[in-house]
Amino acid sequence: RLDARLAELSLAAERLGHAQAGRKYDEAAARIERMALRCPLAGRIEQVFVHVGETADRLQKVVRVVSVDAFRIDVSVPLAQAAGLRCDGGASVRFPGEGAAPLKGRIVFVQAVADAASETLVVRVEAPNRGGRPAGEHVRVSFP
Repeated sequence: RLDARLAELSLAAERLGHAQAGRKYDEAAARIERMALRCPLAGRIEQVFVHVGETADRLQKVVRVVSVDAFRIDVSVPLAQAAGLRCDGGASVRFPGEGAAPLKGRIVFVQAVADAASETLVVRVEAPNRGGRPAGEHVRVSFP
């Protein structure tokens, strides 16, 4: 009976050890999850500021993620022309080069305060980037 009781106690100790190991695993998994970086948008990593093994501060840049699914173009429009522009209005975006068909964009923002020095108003236009063109190109924007 003594051997049976020792075996039962040994089994209970092993079950307790197994449960503790499971909790340690869950704790380690939670730590790893907290270290993971999440990005609110789908895109490409353009630049890495912190490399493997380096520590990162909470306010420090870690990576630069770029999404070029749609273009956002800020256009300085002369006040006389900008007076008639409204959000959700149409715009035509032309890229440099011959044969490039213009993209149809839409106005998503019209600034409320004009730049007095240049007598312009900033208008933001969004256009889809189906061709996978790189961001940062010079374009011509016209409004109907």
